[in-house]
Amino acid sequence: MSSIDNKFGESVTSNSLRESVNSLSPISTDNEVFKQQLRQKVHQYGDFKFEDDEWYYKKLHRTSEPKGRCTIKFGNYSQEFIEQLKYYALMAGENVKTVKATIYNMNCFLEFFRDNFPDFTLLFLNRKIINQYETFLRENVSKSNIVKNKRYKALKDFLKVMSKFPEFPNEIPTKNKNPFPYKPADNSGKYIPTDVVKQFDKIMKDKTHEIPDSLRLAYWLQRSFPNRITEVTSIPIDCIKSLYNMWVIHIPSRKQNGGYISDEIKTIPVINSGHGKYIIDLIKRVQEQTKESLELYRVDNQHKDFLILCPVIRLNINNGKIVSYNAAETYRKLLDFRNMFPTDTLRQLSEKLTQSGYPIKESVICKRLNQGISGIYATLLCISNCRFNSLLNRIAELCRITDEKGKIFKFTSHQFRHNASTDRLYIGGFTMDQLMTLRNDKGTTMPNTYIHQQKQMHKKMWMESTGLKSPTDAPVSFQARIFNLDDKKIIERLSKDSRTYLTWETNSKKGVGLCSMISGCKPNGTSIHFECYECNWFVPKAEYYEDYKKELDYWNGIMEESTGQLKRAATFENAMRNVNCLERIVEICENGIERYKKELEQKVMSSEELKWLDIMKGKESTRIKCVQRPLNKLKMQ
Repeated sequence: MSSIDNKFGESVTSNSLRESVNSLSPISTDNEVFKQQLRQKVHQYGDFKFEDDEWYYKKLHRTSEPKGRCTIKFGNYSQEFIEQLKYYALMAGENVKTVKATIYNMNCFLEFFRDNFPDFTLLFLNRKIINQYETFLRENVSKSNIVKNKRYKALKDFLKVMSKFPEFPNEIPTKNKNPFPYKPADNSGKYIPTDVVKQFDKIMKDKTHEIPDSLRLAYWLQRSFPNRITEVTSIPIDCIKSLYNMWVIHIPSRKQNGGYISDEIKTIPVINSGHGKYIIDLIKRVQEQTKESLELYRVDNQHKDFLILCPVIRLNINNGKIVSYNAAETYRKLLDFRNMFPTDTLRQLSEKLTQSGYPIKESVICKRLNQGISGIYATLLCISNCRFNSLLNRIAELCRITDEKGKIFKFTSHQFRHNASTDRLYIGGFTMDQLMTLRNDKGTTMPNTYIHQQKQMHKKMWMESTGLKSPTDAPVSFQARIFNLDDKKIIERLSKDSRTYLTWETNSKKGVGLCSMISGCKPNGTSIHFECYECNWFVPKAEYYEDYKKELDYWNGIMEESTGQLKRAATFENAMRNVNCLERIVEICENGIERYKKELEQKVMSSEELKWLDIMKGKESTRIKCVQRPLNKLKMQ
């Protein structure tokens, strides 16, 4: 009889568990009928069978994403649990990517369960086993908290769906609250700097660059509206409709359609003037080009109704202008020239092609005429997420689009969605409800992540409008020393009796800073102490660094709580201003402490050098005395 000791010191025998299984009622025929119905459901998703190891959801693959995103490969998972994983996939009712991720994370638990409880079945999952898995995840330092959160969530979701099967416990043994909470990442790094965007906008509107119009359109639809790249590159060829003096762009949205086969359609009204007219004219031009290309190229049936299609191209630069190379177009041009000049040699043909803007070497001409053009070069392809990023980063490299540090900027398609959302919230004056409608969000969770970008933009405008010194140049007091203050008279005055100039409070502690011009400004009451934080006369005391940080955490919490609440808009704006003030003060304190440390290190080093010199002088004097003694003896003799 085998047994397992869990981490709680309890022993459970497998025989006793088997006896309890035998006492249960046999599996009902209704359950077998239900399973059979689930097996037949696979035909709704693709041409695969339930027994296949690879499921390609062909009928749900209607976006520009690659085939692998809509394929689940069960051959990679624990074989003894394959049926349960497949039943879950048919019952989950979510999009393929979500189901695929849940199955992968659930398989991680199944491997843990198989390795640690080989004599048990899934029916006997209980809280103690789940707690051991939680401990296993917690002790795995190589995995981030986000990964642990997803794995525990997948276990919870899987058991909830499968609890109706007799092979699983009726009650879900997981905790109601995920034991691995995590805050959404700060999206401030996802905002493309305005200077960088302007560089790219200039290139994308310059017609002298040989950039395919389909790529230009994908860029401007992603740049101008907070769309996902898969939504943009999967729009149908008849995506615009006229409405009085404007146009409406219809964009299908599949990510948040509730798992249904039909898509949700986002309608974006565009005024037929200015930049809106430019986008509409570009759509019309791409429509004509796509119709012509469909007659010249092959295309997958599921993509033939898409607007944004493009053959394989290579981008290069010549005399400061981008040039594109299209293998299929070049081959067709080569055939035209061969038909026009059938008696020319390969060299003559190469010269004429070069003069026409198609520089092709003789060896390449011979190869192309003998082998023709086939495969991927003769096929129209979607501009997928990876392809979009690759082409944009190639343009950034060719045109030297750099950030403030002079490095080539690396783009991702989703950054444009963040830019479009942030700009509308803060610069465009959109409310949260208006942004949610435009983005097609079902809640405020995602829009609320943009508060960090709002805060950064507020900070930039606030610093510029107030003329405040940067934190590295602002004065600070630490350990009775005042740094970054050039006025000697003020330093002397403050040093005589600093208590006279103490001002304001933070974290309920008073006198946390000095006013270098207290005779000219005497604010009353702590309710406006943030006015001091916005003043160049204010000299924070770095001794209260931890107290400033605690108050910063407090106002950060207020800012996050009030985000997206229309009735608390004033609270949010005030909290955001206070956060930026305190962040600046905290950075000033950090600079002061660092400056003090460096000066202290220099003093220590200089004192050590003096000691070493004293020692060396002592040794030198001893050596001289030792030499002088025998000399004196010689003189006496």
